[in-house]
Amino acid sequence: MAKLWRFLSVPIIVAVCLGLMLVPGLVSHSGNTVYLKIEPAVKYVLPGENFTLNVTVPITAGENVSSAECHIDFNSTYFNVTNVTPGNGPSVTLKNVWDNSTTPGTVDFAAGSGIGDPPKTSNFTLCTIECQAHALEGSAAVVFVYVAPQRKTQVLAPSAVDYLTDWSTQVTNGTVKIGSPKLTVNVAPPLKGNVTINATTPPSYPNTTNRSWDEVVNLTAVVSVPNWTFTHWSGDLTGSANPTNITMDDSKNVTANFAPNRTLTMAVNGNGTTVPAVGNYTYGNGTVVNISASPDPGWEFVNWTTANMSEITNATAKSTTVTVDENKTVTANFAEVTAATLEGNVTFPGAPQGPRWVRQFEVRFFNSTTGNETAWSPMNATTNSTGVFNITGLDPGTYNVSIKNWTCLSEVNSSVTLGAGNTTVADFGMTREGDSNNDDWIVLADRTILYTGWGTQQGGAGWNAHCDFNRDGWLTLADRTIMYTYWAQHGDLV
Repeated sequence: MAKLWRFLSVPIIVAVCLGLMLVPGLVSHSGNTVYLKIEPAVKYVLPGENFTLNVTVPITAGENVSSAECHIDFNSTYFNVTNVTPGNGPSVTLKNVWDNSTTPGTVDFAAGSGIGDPPKTSNFTLCTIECQAHALEGSAAVVFVYVAPQRKTQVLAPSAVDYLTDWSTQVTNGTVKIGSPKLTVNVAPPLKGNVTINATTPPSYPNTTNRSWDEVVNLTAVVSVPNWTFTHWSGDLTGSANPTNITMDDSKNVTANFAPNRTLTMAVNGNGTTVPAVGNYTYGNGTVVNISASPDPGWEFVNWTTANMSEITNATAKSTTVTVDENKTVTANFAEVTAATLEGNVTFPGAPQGPRWVRQFEVRFFNSTTGNETAWSPMNATTNSTGVFNITGLDPGTYNVSIKNWTCLSEVNSSVTLGAGNTTVADFGMTREGDSNNDDWIVLADRTILYTGWGTQQGGAGWNAHCDFNRDGWLTLADRTIMYTYWAQHGDLV
């Protein structure tokens, strides 16, 4: 049954705002700018039905209009103007209909009025434009342009108000919606799925139904064969949300797209594990899968490889994602670690654990059998606030390892075995502080250097950082006490 159509009015303030936005540089004299009000803004009609568009001129106190003109620009595919009649204002003349619009398929119609004397000083209807909808369905935009032409000021009497003295061209938009919008639903490829429309499944596709204007229709894609999956909507509806809604503000054509499920094969090259674990997995076409790799001890992760590398988000990250849009094999590649790591543990006298434990050391490596120092020794290392340092990339083997810095004696940890891919922990104990001149002895020469800067603070005259054995920033009795604790001793390398 044919639907009754409704219309909405445009408030005056809307037309005013549109006019101010669309006509830059508008001039107003003594408040005489006149704005156009168009009713309705949106009108719903049936094919072949007659309808009207009313053009009114609202006039505020102190304004007056002696002539007015209205232009309507519309798409003649959907309706045409059949007549124009005057409103409650002066007589209105139908001007020529001409096609000078810049929009293809549209034409212009104009109606004008010579109001004469005295001018209009209150709201009036300029004209009623009579139209007829064509025997087809669709939505046509309507643009109304109101023109109040320039007039010179005329004095009718000592108390008379002025005529309108400025150009006032105002524009507002409307829409004519004719017939019923159609919803066409299809599936691709055929027979692989269905779409329920407001919970009802069409008997065949493509399926076209008449809907109501601005109706919200629910669409749900349903897989109908094994090992296939819904992927996305296309046409006048996009995205992969399922179920979803579509608003019938015009005729719509929508396709539900289905694709076969895909197989993801996880594999490894080397020693390590993956998530998902090594094996075959089934996913919907286009699924983004989280993958991760964990190397076995003595091995390290290198990268991921597959036929289409662009489908792996980050091929060198242990944890990443892969898009499964085809049957594919993803391999986690691992390499055996050939280098060793040394972790050294050191403690310090006279200083609390924390920033004062951060110290630099020279670390030397000697062949435990021959006693010869290796070609890649010495190396530098810095302890952290807990007295731990790490050196990576070392050749595997068994070594005598020494540590020394410029305030302590050398300490040697014998027969430290470094294994490939492993971290070996060596405890060097507490450092013996007091070697002011770095000759690996604590004797009179060292005490003389300490006394030279005795009582000074870091940064002051005579300060010598090589005598600050507790790293407190002062050369005092505390440093001498630490020195005497190890008096006359020498380092392990002497």
